[in-house]
Amino acid sequence: MNNDDDNKEKNISPFYHHTDNFSSAYFGKIPEHVNPSASESGENALMASVISLLAGPQKNEHRPELLALLRSNKADGLLLKMLGRKDYLKYRKELLAACWESGLDFSKHLSFFAGMTLNADYESCIEITTIITECMQGPFEKETTEAAISEMKRAGANDSVKMQLLETAITFLNIRSVT
Repeated sequence: MNNDDDNKEKNISPFYHHTDNFSSAYFGKIPEHVNPSASESGENALMASVISLLAGPQKNEHRPELLALLRSNKADGLLLKMLGRKDYLKYRKELLAACWESGLDFSKHLSFFAGMTLNADYESCIEITTIITECMQGPFEKETTEAAISEMKRAGANDSVKMQLLETAITFLNIRSVT
């Protein structure tokens, strides 16, 4: 069994370590010399660094490296955590774009993204549709698909433009649903 399989079995989530001199992210076993009590401040520093690389003035220069780092570390959980934080709401479009640009598989997060459509603007709906159609392999359980489609239809019920933007995702989910 390799390290990745070992980490999956133990359900180890990323750990973030931050000091005055450096910040580190550990995926897998945490080194013994690292103090786990610093994880929350380290995680916040890591999130701030990711945001600055996605939305800062040098964003185009560092974006490919950041996306490769997110992909290689299977950091879908980090992106979802950032999308769920109210203090990062103004960076929602950048974070959503990073989700599909990273090439990570977000299949297990269908409900999360479908729920986001309820309060999403048009640009975010386009990004969410892209995530669903490009980053979710499926197949999906019928109940999960039906719930997601219901959320998206509710999001577009009183907004025909939003409904048109979500229609591609709905069609995709109908095709990928397991009966």
